[in-house]
Amino acid sequence: MEKNGHIEDIVVDKSYRGFGLGKQMIYYLTNYANNHECYKCIDCSDEYMKFYEKCGYNQKGVQMSSYF
Repeated sequence: MEKNGHIEDIVVDKSYRGFGLGKQMIYYLTNYANNHECYKCIDCSDEYMKFYEKCGYNQKGVQMSSYF
C-alpha cells in the first residue's frame, strides 16, 4: 500500500502573516512526506487554493468527504 501525506489547517496568526511562515511549514511538511516515501501530499479547501499554488501545489481532481 502506498502512503500519502495529508496537510490540513495550516494557520499563521494574523500578526505574523507576510513573513513566509506558512510557506515554510508547507515546505517542511512536503519534504517530510517525501522523505517518508509518500507518493503524494494532499489537501486544500477552495479558499486556500492560491496559497497552495504559491507553494508549488497543483489542483488535481475533486476531494469528497462525509462528516458524521
